[in-house]
Amino acid sequence: MTSTPTAAPTEPAWTLLYSDNFDSGDLSAWTVGTGWTLIPSEGGQAMQAIGNTEPLTYASGVLSDIAVSARVMLNGGSFSIRLRDNVDGAYIVTFHASGLLC
Repeated sequence: MTSTPTAAPTEPAWTLLYSDNFDSGDLSAWTVGTGWTLIPSEGGQAMQAIGNTEPLTYASGVLSDIAVSARVMLNGGSFSIRLRDNVDGAYIVTFHASGLLC
């Protein structure tokens, strides 16, 4: 007897929940830690961090079931993206200037 495989459920369509390229200079959606500043970049603005350990945190609500896209220039050291950060833990990926991902 052979069974017919069951199809996987269809994933819901993605909806853009938030986007920011920092060009407006409006940082009201963010908690800006020490060491972050807006700088001119490619005809717009970008956030720059030098030697800091305090995060730049999206602070305008809780987002769940998300995907993240970021454009980063890393001249040394590393940076991390933390998702679903709460008392139970977080999903964290750290990017190093060497290309190593942890």
